Amino acid sequence: MKILLFTADSRCFQYLLPVAKELQNRNHRYFFMATNSTQLVYPIKENLEQFQIFTNEPSEDTRNSISSQSLNIQIPWIPDYVLLTRENWDPEQTIMREFQESFNCPVGLVEVNTHLINVIEAKMEMLSRNKYPQHNINVFFDQSQEAIEARKESGWEYQNNSISVGNPILDQVMEYPTDVFIEKYNIDKDKKQIIFYSLINVSRNKSLELLKNISEKAGDEYQIYYKPYPGEPWVEKYKDIFEPEFFLKNVIPIVDHIDIIGMQKLCDIHIGAISSVMSIPLYLKKQIVNINDECDYLQKGND
Repeated sequence: MKILLFTADSRCFQYLLPVAKELQNRNHRYFFMATNSTQLVYPIKENLEQFQIFTNEPSEDTRNSISSQSLNIQIPWIPDYVLLTRENWDPEQTIMREFQESFNCPVGLVEVNTHLINVIEAKMEMLSRNKYPQHNINVFFDQSQEAIEARKESGWEYQNNSISVGNPILDQVMEYPTDVFIEKYNIDKDKKQIIFYSLINVSRNKSLELLKNISEKAGDEYQIYYKPYPGEPWVEKYKDIFEPEFFLKNVIPIVDHIDIIGMQKLCDIHIGAISSVMSIPLYLKKQIVNINDECDYLQKGND
């Protein structure tokens, strides 16, 4: 089978890299166009140098190559499947449309978020996912059967196209290096490290109050790190807490998303709302503090 994979930022790259490795192990032919950039990168000609190509196809074999307008490159063949991790926005929407309409290629979506709580906010998201372009996706690779059932209960109409495959990012956790992050984030091995996970939903303000409270009460024996939501430091609505410096002087934001796995391995205490972002600390048996009740998410999500 021939598989085309594409990611436009480092978060999605971390999910699809282990998929590409598994395709290699199973002797499938793959072509993976990816970037390690924390900020979203469009595959326009001016940005192509920011992308890497991972493939097991001989570079000199161009007999069946095709030109992709959405990717702005030649790829070695018409794929049997296109695998993506984002479906609501460009550039993935344009890529999806080109390969379905021009090359008759089915599209698979690797779900990076786990659906757990069926509040009204989540149900509205599921209703939006029943519309274009999501309804054109041929198969959804989800992280658990429970997540698929929760999506169904929230109004998701395409659960029959969903397959439970686990979380691919866990395949690379144990081999992920940490030495570089000890130096980059000034990790003091004599202290406990806390990582606080951002929220950008209706509970955001309450969660930031909690972080401020923790930062004021935590003693010198702790180091505190803030894991932003992807894109948060640059989105107009949210970036004010990062400029001109982070709003809490004794909290260090992990702005480079590619660092998250390493920092999750290094930090002892993980504080945030239970969601797919907690997959790695749960896998590593870290100490986890769930702030859903403190943020009144069930009430706010149904408001």
